[in-house]
Amino acid sequence: MKSKGGGGSYMLLLHNDDINKKDYVVNVLTAVVPEMTEEKALDIMEEAHNEGKAPVRKCGEPEARELCGKLRENGLTSTVEPNMDN
Repeated sequence: MKSKGGGGSYMLLLHNDDINKKDYVVNVLTAVVPEMTEEKALDIMEEAHNEGKAPVRKCGEPEARELCGKLRENGLTSTVEPNMDN
């Protein structure tokens, strides 16, 4: 998972919820996250559904927090955590 700028020190995570439909989650991911393909969004949505959460993007903290806010504005549950795989 490469990203532009920011050094990749943080991970944007998507969490499963019982509210949003799968198609809606995929649509939000592809609309909000730069360079997100529908195929990748489907994989992320399925992993979050099955595992409880899924990594969306590795990037710098400002970008991760901005994207997290946009996902939340669209009703998705998202968090930002320091990336331990540096």
